[in-house]
Amino acid sequence: IAASANSVVIGENVDTTNVNTGRVAIGINAGTISQSAESVAIGDSAGYNSQGSDAIAIGYGAGNASQSQGGVAIGYQAGETNQGLKSVAIGYGAGNTQDYLSVAIGDNAGYNYQSDDGIAIGTSAGYNFNNSNGWAPIAIGRYAGQEYSGHQSIALGSYAGNDGLGYRSVAIGQSSAYDGSNDYTVALGYQAGGLSQGAQAVALGYQAGMSVQQSIAIAIGQYAGALSQGGYAIAAPSGYTWAINTSYSNQNLANGLRFSNPTSY
Repeated sequence: IAASANSVVIGENVDTTNVNTGRVAIGINAGTISQSAESVAIGDSAGYNSQGSDAIAIGYGAGNASQSQGGVAIGYQAGETNQGLKSVAIGYGAGNTQDYLSVAIGDNAGYNYQSDDGIAIGTSAGYNFNNSNGWAPIAIGRYAGQEYSGHQSIALGSYAGNDGLGYRSVAIGQSSAYDGSNDYTVALGYQAGGLSQGAQAVALGYQAGMSVQQSIAIAIGQYAGALSQGGYAIAAPSGYTWAINTSYSNQNLANGLRFSNPTSY
């Protein structure tokens, strides 16, 4: 059924009176209310209410409500609730609510309010990104950066930054900064900074700073500071033992920094 010039609309409850050109609506309730020119809605309830120009919605409920200009939603309920300008949501439930220029790819990636310029790739990656915490967080990997990561944070790897990262924080490696971090932290390596990282803490290496790493602590090397690390401490590798001296009796440096005294290497 041709609704207007260069348009194709097929299905129950599809608006045949819409005069916008070049649009495609195929499926029950597809592109039903206010479908703009040059947009595509294919699938039950795809692009149902207010689909912007040049937008694409393919799949059940994809781009269902308020899909903005140039948005792409492909998959069951992808970009379903509100998809911002030129955002992309691909996968089951991906990018359910997105601000502009964001990307969500994977099952439930970026599901719950993905902020501006955010990137979530992988199953449930960036699931609970939240725009109140800033913009442009990146989460790549299964369950990476699931919970409310801060702006310009980066989580790469399965479960990296799973419980959320602070502003401008970085977690790279499986389960790195798993239980989240404060602002301006770095965790690099398997389970590095795993349970909690204080502000400006750094953990580099296999299970470095794995337990609790307090603010402005540094753990470098396999198992360094693995059991617990106080603030302003520097931990070197020491096997399975923790490499922290909690007193100031050892070498004191400016600003209260202190080196640990590893028992073995």
